[in-house]
Amino acid sequence: AGEPLPMPLRGCGWALCNTPTIAFMVSSALHHPTCTRRIVFGQWLNQTHLAGVTWCNRGASAEGDGPSTAVVAASYIGALVTAIPIAV
Repeated sequence: AGEPLPMPLRGCGWALCNTPTIAFMVSSALHHPTCTRRIVFGQWLNQTHLAGVTWCNRGASAEGDGPSTAVVAASYIGALVTAIPIAV
């Protein structure tokens, strides 16, 4: 608690720092729409960044506050198993 967050994982840095990932996903969709590897990689990268933002901004001011590691990990896995099949 009280430690500065890395810029890419701050709430205010999310849009700016996630722009390259979104650009990759859009570019892949336009130029390689059937490349499953690009789709999976783009979704994994996006969900991983969002999980990092969620973890760093979880509001844990003391040990035991905020969601547990298990809850965040389960949410991350749930996001991956939802986003990837929808995108493919």
